[in-house]
Amino acid sequence: MAIFMDDEPAALGGDTLRAVFDAGRAQVAAGGDDRMVIEVWLDGQSLTAQELTARAEEPVAGHEVRLFTASAMDLAAEALRQLQQELSSARALLVQAGEFLQQDKAQAAMQNLGRAVSSWQHTPATLQLAAQAIGVAPDTPIAGDDSIAALIEQLRQRLESVRDQLQAKDTVALADALAYEWPETSDRWDAIIAGLLQRIG
Repeated sequence: MAIFMDDEPAALGGDTLRAVFDAGRAQVAAGGDDRMVIEVWLDGQSLTAQELTARAEEPVAGHEVRLFTASAMDLAAEALRQLQQELSSARALLVQAGEFLQQDKAQAAMQNLGRAVSSWQHTPATLQLAAQAIGVAPDTPIAGDDSIAALIEQLRQRLESVRDQLQAKDTVALADALAYEWPETSDRWDAIIAGLLQRIG
């Protein structure tokens, strides 16, 4: 049995994959920093979370186990950078959706709108997890007076308004919202994400 932590030999006890994983997490936690085990490899193959759960009780004798760690701050920064890119794409989709509505291209507009709304719907969870990792409370002002809690509430209202406009088939109001309201929402989220990244350093 060979066990490594971040490519360095590690003296971790345990006869099963679960036991080695738990020992690795305990050793990382004892280090007193913000690192965590984020990946497990068995005999040269990366295990998904589902595979790790399914194979947790497998004996590790005769196998090579590699654990990889990362800083919670680094993970939060990466999640925020990915969120920036996704919201940039969502902004472009909403702008184009508004233009399509003005051109009476409803089907194309709805396709873009659906993709953008899907991105925005999971944005609060991503932002909250990243903020939690770096110790920022939801009501902490980050960009001017804006806090995560305030932006999530505004986003909820924006999404409800889109739903109402779609149900009412009010494409004029929806096109106006996409042209004038959503860019302001996007700007505020960009500022919050930039503020969190600045705190990470």
